[in-house]
Amino acid sequence: MRALVTNDDGVASPGLLALTRAALAEGLEVVVAGPARESSGASAALTATESDGRLLLESIELDGLDGVASDAVRAAPAFIVRAGVTGVFGPNPTSSSRA
Repeated sequence: MRALVTNDDGVASPGLLALTRAALAEGLEVVVAGPARESSGASAALTATESDGRLLLESIELDGLDGVASDAVRAAPAFIVRAGVTGVFGPNPTSSSRA
C-alpha cells in the first residue's frame, strides 16, 4: 500500500523523517511531499504557488531515505494532500502497488 507523508513543519523536518521511517518499517510504499518551508498554522489552507498553471515543486533527497520519492512543494499541507490523492505524485496514495 502507498502512503503519502506530509506535515506542516517543512519537508526536511525531523518529525516528517521519523514518520517516513516508521511507515517504511511497516512495509508501506512511501511518497514524501511536504511544504518547501515551515508552514505551521497553515495546515488546512488550500493555497499553492503556480507558474504557467503548474504547481511548483522540487524533487529532493532526504537524509537516510535513499530511493524514497520526495518533493518540496510550494503549497500548504492540505493542498499537498489534495494534490496527492488526485495523482500529482504518482498513483493514489491509498492504492496498492502489489497485485
